[in-house]
Formats: sequence, C-alpha cells, structure tokens
Amino acid sequence: MKLKCLNTFREKILIIVGSDRAGSKYNENWSRAIMDSLDGDTDIEQIRFIGVADLRGVPNFLKGFAKGKFPRDEDKSVLMDWKGIFAEAYQFKPKMSNILVFDHSGDLVHKTSVQAVDQQKLAVIAEKINLF
Repeated sequence: MKLKCLNTFREKILIIVGSDRAGSKYNENWSRAIMDSLDGDTDIEQIRFIGVADLRGVPNFLKGFAKGKFPRDEDKSVLMDWKGIFAEAYQFKPKMSNILVFDHSGDLVHKTSVQAVDQQKLAVIAEKINLF
C-alpha cells in the first residue's frame, strides 16, 4: 500500500509508530531501539519518524484533555487519529505498538505489531531501513 505523503516526506524513509493508549507505552522504546539499530552507513537525515495516536475511544468532552497529554515539541509531535481512519487503514492491533516502514517512493515495505522490544523483529526492521 502506498502512502501519499506531503512533500516534506518525499524521498525520505518514513517510519510510523502508532498505537492506542494501551500500546503507547511501547512506542518510545521501539523508536529509540530502531534508531540505535541502524548501521553507520544509514543517512539519519533521510529518516523521519511520525507518531500516530489511535484515539477512537476518546469521548468528545475529553478531547481537549487528551490533546493536553501530547508533547507540544514539533520534533515529538503525534498525529491524532480521532476517528481511527489511519489505524483502520493500516490494521493497527490494539494494545501494541504498530510500526510501518515506507521507502523513498512512499511504498509500505514493512509492517509489524509489537510490545516489548524483540531483537529478531528489530533486526528485520533495521534490515528494511538499511536497504535504502
């Protein structure tokens, strides 16, 4: 499945790490582990991470409160998927960190759902990224 991105991500490797609230506790550890696993030849400037929060279960009256829980720092910004459109399109699994890797052309080259950092799954993700 091809991701239609803004020009900001054209010619970049895009790594999306997304989850519902229960899976969010795994996201930061996976993001850090992925960055640490890249080989020395990988051009870090060519990689972009984006967080996606599946917020389907948040009632309307709590949306403002939920927004306040997310970082305001642009480098750590998270897309808020209030209707679960992105999460459904990419079949996010609940209570897990869902990781998608898109190549320079916007093609999905790897998708996995994980919890605690697993070295085998991490090696597969790093291999996919290091191909570029």
